[in-house]
Amino acid sequence: MKNISLELKKHLKSEVMTLANCLKIEYKDGQILGLTDHDEDIYIDGLLYKTQPGFNASAIHSQLGQLGLGDNLEIDLIESDLVKEEDILSGAFNNAYYTYFTINYKQLEQGKIILQSGYFGKIQLLEKHFLIELKSMSNLLNQTICSVYTPYCRATLGDFQCGLKLQDYSVFGCVTGLRNEPSTHTYILQDNTRTEEDGYFDGGNLTWISGPFQGLTITIKKYLKKEQELTFFLPLPGKIDISDKYKLTPGCNKSLKICRDKFNNVINFRGEPFIPGTAYGRRK
Repeated sequence: MKNISLELKKHLKSEVMTLANCLKIEYKDGQILGLTDHDEDIYIDGLLYKTQPGFNASAIHSQLGQLGLGDNLEIDLIESDLVKEEDILSGAFNNAYYTYFTINYKQLEQGKIILQSGYFGKIQLLEKHFLIELKSMSNLLNQTICSVYTPYCRATLGDFQCGLKLQDYSVFGCVTGLRNEPSTHTYILQDNTRTEEDGYFDGGNLTWISGPFQGLTITIKKYLKKEQELTFFLPLPGKIDISDKYKLTPGCNKSLKICRDKFNNVINFRGEPFIPGTAYGRRK
């Protein structure tokens, strides 16, 4: 049941309604952005909700009725000075907290109808706009909270279960070249000082320690020794300069073979690769 003021309930029953939807976004770094689908900016509780960029929201749908497990909402944001592609690529929107609500823009004192709140999920980059999945708080109830049998390791490289110290495997370097990949419209980072074997950094992370994206961490898709190149799952967040410095940590595909041969850490392997019936999930 929504908590709605008596005055707003009466307004919802009137023949002519003056309603607007608003989206409050709270970034991980503490910044707050307010957006509205109204045709004018609205000032609510000390925050200005901007009508530009515009956004469209899908209807909230529930798989389990009033309990709301699995509620989903999608927001289509138009690219603007407030919401830029480089912000998405740099991770600024990752796990941002949101509140989506409706107000009577003629009488703000009637309060809000909170439609949904939660965290940002998947973000799709489309031409001049972004499709963002908004996960409700009830989605947390769908998560697995206990260990399950798996043929591959359940630990994350470097966490307390894994036991390894990532700093022991971290290496440093700097950009010596950038190569354009026309098929994906992205740049591939080159470093002619890299000597590790093919695939050593696949699934690992690169963290910038200088340049315009200092502090940003991005996941590595593939590393090739001969070409001395690193490619990524997402395009680089913006213009990278030659000599920008970075830190690399290797990747782990969570297989027993990699745990044994690459990290010599089988004693901490958190999987069950020899249980009958799990061969389908083994990673080579």
